Amino acid sequence: MSQVAWYSALDNEGQVMVKLDTDVSQHITMCQRVGKKFDDEFLPAEQSIAKHKTGAAIPSAKEWRRFSDMFSGASLFSPASKTEYSRIYQGHLGDFYFIAALETVALRESLIQALFVRHSEEHGIYGTRWYKNGQWVPIIVDDYVPVGLDDNLLFCRDGNPNVMWPSLLEKAYAKLHTSYEAIGDGGSIEEALMDLTGGVTGRFEVEGVAADRLWVYIFERQESFLFTCLVDAREVARRGVSLVCSCSYAINRAVQHEGICYYQLKCSGIYHTGPFDAVVPYSLITSVAENAARGGFFWITMEDFHLYFKTIVECRLVTQPGIGTVPSKAIYSSTLMAFQGEVTQGACPEFRINVEKVPCQVVLVVSQVDQRMANHKRSKQASMLVRLYERVGPDTWSLICKSNWMPLRDSAVAFEAKRVGEYMALCTLPVNRFYGVTRVHRLILRVYSTEKSISVKALTLTAKTHKWVVPQGELGAVPASFVGYGGGVDMDSGEPGPLDVDPDEGVGVYHSPPAKGPLLRADKRDWCNPGNCCVQ
Repeated sequence: MSQVAWYSALDNEGQVMVKLDTDVSQHITMCQRVGKKFDDEFLPAEQSIAKHKTGAAIPSAKEWRRFSDMFSGASLFSPASKTEYSRIYQGHLGDFYFIAALETVALRESLIQALFVRHSEEHGIYGTRWYKNGQWVPIIVDDYVPVGLDDNLLFCRDGNPNVMWPSLLEKAYAKLHTSYEAIGDGGSIEEALMDLTGGVTGRFEVEGVAADRLWVYIFERQESFLFTCLVDAREVARRGVSLVCSCSYAINRAVQHEGICYYQLKCSGIYHTGPFDAVVPYSLITSVAENAARGGFFWITMEDFHLYFKTIVECRLVTQPGIGTVPSKAIYSSTLMAFQGEVTQGACPEFRINVEKVPCQVVLVVSQVDQRMANHKRSKQASMLVRLYERVGPDTWSLICKSNWMPLRDSAVAFEAKRVGEYMALCTLPVNRFYGVTRVHRLILRVYSTEKSISVKALTLTAKTHKWVVPQGELGAVPASFVGYGGGVDMDSGEPGPLDVDPDEGVGVYHSPPAKGPLLRADKRDWCNPGNCCVQ
């Protein structure tokens, strides 16, 4: 790898918006000319469902029908969106990770609307945009969707059968990856959140953060972050708590009420009353429009949340801040760079960041090329660790923070510089063959900052080693995220190594629409008593 191989890239969001607007307009004109609705090149055929037949078996579609033909009142969004909140149900496809991301993004209506750049319900055409490999990608679809033998939608659907957007976004995501099969077999919620928003994502474990510190962290960031959380199924089963373990939960807001700290969560498996309503003040339950009956919202104290939830996935909305429950203060300036060659253990990149004005918050994410998109199926990414250092002397550096070290596509660090200086992000690949992939083809670097006066330079890692020291005084920067390497062990050498992920992660189970009950069957990996999996 050479320094000249890295090059600056431009944000193409504006170009994609113009292209979608132009292309959709041209298709609408053609539809008007021939007197028929738009027909997409993503054909309503078996090859669009299971083109490569590499994953788990997917039921065949009885036929494909237009949404507008199945439901006379079909609409992209609910006319009652201000008072009715979407419940999204997973279909016969192992894409729980994507459904969880949709559920979370749906909390901010403006983010969902931004995905549909231009559309026409009359002509059955929908122009959407997605964030892949450091660029926005335009995808246009029609409103044909596969229907099963029971005459119900085969895949994802909204609890309101007239609402189209969840099914159409899932179809567009499938088209982006060439087929529905390609987005099945599970996946990473954080990767799906990034694809939907262009944000910077990561995960951390709840038990590693004190309950009060975690509440403050989420309270201060709710204006420009999205948070998805996963249940600690063992703890829920042990205490017999009525939480839906096979569903995801999204944090809608964090508030303080009568001296107690609460979260408001949303889950499509919660109906009528929240599982903790008996101990939540009625004045808090009725203080906002969102409630259990209208979308699955409920309140939980910060202590109970800390006890019953295991993992939080966060999405920092660096491209679209200010959509949260309170106004945003973060305005990000961005730098985008890319590398087209091969990266190996002995030639990993490092990035020098010079901060010239403080305080300045900096977010850096190194992304690999999406292997699911390249291989048309769920594929393991290389485990890349990013460590962030501050220069404290001549080629002497002290550690500030680390990214997660997992076989995921994206590795990110975030820090707040309180002192002008030079900082270095150093990438590392695992050195043991036990972990498989140790070569990466092509990388994308994104750096966001709250001040424009920073410079970013990509360097080749030479044979020269840096000197790492323990700081003698206070460093000039502090971590700005709980996302970070929590510890893993190389199975062969016993040395620190990357954490692995559950191969079943993000698969999920089929969820029937409300008319047939909130769940058709319990998750095979669910530690809960099936009788506790639904709150009626």
